[in-house]
Amino acid sequence: MFDLNQEITKWRNNLTRSETLGESDIDELEGHLREDVGSLKGSKLSDEEAFLVAAHRLGDTAHLSDEYAKINHGKRFRRNVSWIITGILTYMLAMHFDAAVSKECVLLAANSGITGYRSLGFIGFGSKILTLITTFFYGYFFCRLVIQTHGFKKQIKQLTTRMCPLMKLLVLLLMTVVFRSAFSIPVPAFRPMNIQQYVVQASIYTKSLWSVFLPVILVMILINLSKPNLHEVE
Repeated sequence: MFDLNQEITKWRNNLTRSETLGESDIDELEGHLREDVGSLKGSKLSDEEAFLVAAHRLGDTAHLSDEYAKINHGKRFRRNVSWIITGILTYMLAMHFDAAVSKECVLLAANSGITGYRSLGFIGFGSKILTLITTFFYGYFFCRLVIQTHGFKKQIKQLTTRMCPLMKLLVLLLMTVVFRSAFSIPVPAFRPMNIQQYVVQASIYTKSLWSVFLPVILVMILINLSKPNLHEVE
């Protein structure tokens, strides 16, 4: 027996395989499909006949993907850049977390009586690898959960839209505090340094500032990319 809702679910799942169709696009297409099916059923067609005619009118997945690829070109670009920035931020966070865990493991091993730089180095290296693998699997399963949960991405987008002004304000305040702190730190007077020592000191100072400002800048870019355009807001 033909089940209309089941067939629409299969039709929808087929559309989700397209990289150019977002969840909001598929929701819109499903709305058009159901509306067309309803009008066709009023013309004395069965559920199966109405579904086949309505699906044919909308077009197959390849045709819809091509059409929406033209419409969503800018949105796809922002989404790809957002994923790249998210990956960079995740990598940076994982590296800091990995270094902290490795350092703690080495300290625990040293306090437990383990000596020798080879043994401690092996413990530090092993803890780094184990932390990275654990982080990778947690991130992988979280991404799968996000992709497979219907409506989750839409809720995240709505939450991001509402929190966007507050997040921008918090990031701006953070940048202001860090910037003022960076140039307010008193530098003790040492004996006169030569040019090479000045260059080394400036490089260390620049690296410290960059390690703080780079994540902040990337977060600002990610917030702006995540903000939908007016025509994308329902």
